[in-house]
Amino acid sequence: MFSGCEMPQIPFGLEWTIPAYSLFELKNTTNCLLSTSISNIPEFEYYLSIFPNGFNEKNRGKTWIGLQLELKDVKQVKADYKIIIESETYSVEKHVIYENSTGSGEFIAGMGEFFSKGSNFISYGKLTIKIHGFFKFERKTNIPFGVKEFEFNSNKLWKNNDKHFTRKRYIIVENKEIKVSFLKGNGRLYKRFF
Repeated sequence: MFSGCEMPQIPFGLEWTIPAYSLFELKNTTNCLLSTSISNIPEFEYYLSIFPNGFNEKNRGKTWIGLQLELKDVKQVKADYKIIIESETYSVEKHVIYENSTGSGEFIAGMGEFFSKGSNFISYGKLTIKIHGFFKFERKTNIPFGVKEFEFNSNKLWKNNDKHFTRKRYIIVENKEIKVSFLKGNGRLYKRFF
């Protein structure tokens, strides 16, 4: 479950148009197509995937569409979203909690139905998938905004000929002096700018 702290909630949306020939090339394989990740969220990336012929032997012959997440700096992501294929009047709502990099989705049709000429999944030589919803996520660290984490190796200080590492250091930005201090937490050092 999510902790009691407030989690950022971010709306997202994506429209993915796939040419029919790309889907037919995968009709007899176990491969998938992936949309480009357009995530503007630094903690994780997201993209759509489609497996025209299922993603393992157990579900061979079924077309699957899913939302894939690649987690970076988050403990978990809660995704509430809707997948829509307007040409077939198909839609499904999902509520998923991602705790590692994986995908979650739906079987939308059997391959016979998906690829049949009477089906409207592929319309005018293409398949268009839309998705929209919200992400809520919990960061791995509780570093406040304005503080940047960096790795610090004290052994490098001793190897350096300059042993005066206790000197005060200043950063100048647009002729203004910025003080730098170091905070210690969770066994790591953090640099904070004032």
